[in-house]
Amino acid sequence: MIICGTGSNCFGVNEEGKEAKVNGWDYILGDEGSGYEVGIKALRALMKAYDGRGESTLLSKTILEDLNIKNVSELMGLW
Repeated sequence: MIICGTGSNCFGVNEEGKEAKVNGWDYILGDEGSGYEVGIKALRALMKAYDGRGESTLLSKTILEDLNIKNVSELMGLW
């Protein structure tokens, strides 16, 4: 079973009854594939584009529009 939402977790049992758990260690230690990780990666890409370490993409424009802000410097005032 794989669960991906705000966090992520994966658990399974094989034919012999052996259990395995992967991920689900909270956002600091490992929540790959979670909504949190996807969001953080998007915001990091936006910041890299803003300060010249990465390319600006459609994602950059979309984030600003969705947050109803004009530029990246306004982002810090949101929280």
